[in-house]
Amino acid sequence: MSVRGSEGPPEGTAWKPQISGNAISWNGSAVVKDFGCRAEGYRREHALLGRLADRLAVPRPLRSSRPGSLHLPYVEGVNGQVLADADQPGPVLEELGAFLRRLHDIDAREFADILPGDGPVIVHGDYAHYNVLMTVDGARLAAVLDWENAHLGGRVLDIAWCEWQFRSRYPRHEWAVRNLLTAYGDPPDRDSRERAVASRLSELARPPR
Repeated sequence: MSVRGSEGPPEGTAWKPQISGNAISWNGSAVVKDFGCRAEGYRREHALLGRLADRLAVPRPLRSSRPGSLHLPYVEGVNGQVLADADQPGPVLEELGAFLRRLHDIDAREFADILPGDGPVIVHGDYAHYNVLMTVDGARLAAVLDWENAHLGGRVLDIAWCEWQFRSRYPRHEWAVRNLLTAYGDPPDRDSRERAVASRLSELARPPR
């Protein structure tokens, strides 16, 4: 599945960064993601999206992209966090589970030349409700965003992180986690998921070299 852009918002619109800190804005013809000095993040995301866009709901990089400045089509939709905040997390988690299964069905060996790591699947690296756009009606997935931390790794990593991020923010909607796990199908057991999150949090707590 490829993602087609719509006409876009008013020129000069900017979006507040969620996690990465990258500046994201609309220049009238493209969504511009500015990586600053993080050249590796640009290279990785540009190359990966170019290959995934014919298979999954991700935006295809535009030809106007240049090193450090990723240009993407505008995808009309509602951020998954907005829907979760509005007490409508069920479809978001279900779509995230189904998308992750499709991603894991792709032969990761095809991407070994552009992604670091060693593992059987492509790992998004920050897979969560806040990195997905749903259709305007909130029913279906429109695009999964922010692939700069993608790498090859284990199947448990993204689903564990997605579950933990959602449970941490929305304990009142813990019921919706079942949608994620069921849509993925045969998920890693809970102990494995908890260990994966603990390992990731420990990694993030280490001071940068």
